[in-house]
Amino acid sequence: MRCQWVVNKLSAYLDGELMKEENRDIRRHLFSCHSCEQEFNNIRALKEMMGKMDAPVFPGTAYRSVSIDEVKKRARITRIKEYLILFFASMVAVSSLFLFFAYFSTQDQYTTASVQSYEDLHKSASGYSFEPVERDHDFEVTTLEFQP
Repeated sequence: MRCQWVVNKLSAYLDGELMKEENRDIRRHLFSCHSCEQEFNNIRALKEMMGKMDAPVFPGTAYRSVSIDEVKKRARITRIKEYLILFFASMVAVSSLFLFFAYFSTQDQYTTASVQSYEDLHKSASGYSFEPVERDHDFEVTTLEFQP
């Protein structure tokens, strides 16, 4: 195993980002190679020092520290808003489709039923009936006749 390959993988090795086989190979190489072991110790010490450092504060700027919990909370709120918008948009679409189909599926029923029911209602209320007269293949309602 070449030292350059191990040195390039040391940071990922420390972060636990490598596969089991790569971890095993690097561990074996570190036991056998003093220069790679020294580089490993240097990188580990550097990472430990950087982990202990505070976040930099920039004077005169609007910098503020944002916690991970706050970022997660904002992401959750944004996700909820997106779901609500999607829900209401789909409800509007479904309602529109329902009204569209309901209107056109009952359109024929209302036109034929309303004519028949109007004739029946008029006849029962007034005693008069409609009699269509055929003129040039068109039907028209003529004057009402009295039927005692």
